[in-house]
Amino acid sequence: IYFLEGVNFKKFYLIDNDILRVENIQRHLIGINGVKSFKTDNIKNYILSKNPLVTVKTDSESVVKIIENNVELINEGDFFFVAIGNENIEGFIGERIRNGIIIKPTLFIWVEPYLSAGHIIYIHPGSTKQYSDFFKDRLFVNNVIDKSEYLQGNSCLTKKEAGCQTSFIPYSQANIILFLSTVYPHLRKLIENPAPQSKSITWIGDLNYLQSQDVKLSTLSNCSFGEIIIKE
Repeated sequence: IYFLEGVNFKKFYLIDNDILRVENIQRHLIGINGVKSFKTDNIKNYILSKNPLVTVKTDSESVVKIIENNVELINEGDFFFVAIGNENIEGFIGERIRNGIIIKPTLFIWVEPYLSAGHIIYIHPGSTKQYSDFFKDRLFVNNVIDKSEYLQGNSCLTKKEAGCQTSFIPYSQANIILFLSTVYPHLRKLIENPAPQSKSITWIGDLNYLQSQDVKLSTLSNCSFGEIIIKE
């Protein structure tokens, strides 16, 4: 949202049934005052506090339910940004694009553990290459962490927050800003002139911690910190 504001969109439709928790705030746009309330409501207040002329609609339903029952709400927009990091839901959305149910350019945005890499998959509904084509064995083909580590469930890749039952992957807001600010020119270019061909954008993060833990990395680990890899 912080970066999309700079594109001068006049309307936002925010979908999220999640409530902001204490363990989220160090890497979230909203601080401690938003804890225990819907993220959508907090982000709406943030946007309107900066520009009251923008229209912001929120929905605290699951995006799956909205796609199944009222997909027109999504298709009214110019772009569909998916930043949830949930493999099953993202696969569901990808199939709905392939089947012509979602008809707008869609961008999937997520990060790997410890923000060793940040990824964006841009899917144009008219492209021959669709969401599932970027995956093999249900894993993104351009992951920086080798697929064997994911398939074997390396415990280093997931931690538990003390006193909370939720799993989370640790990374800081500083690394998020590095990732998003580096890919922002590419995002803006896609927004201003939507490419007809789907593509992926990968940002290489700091690999030092994973290397110190002897986590096996893919060949992309040979790239430099901050490097961008674009594949169509």
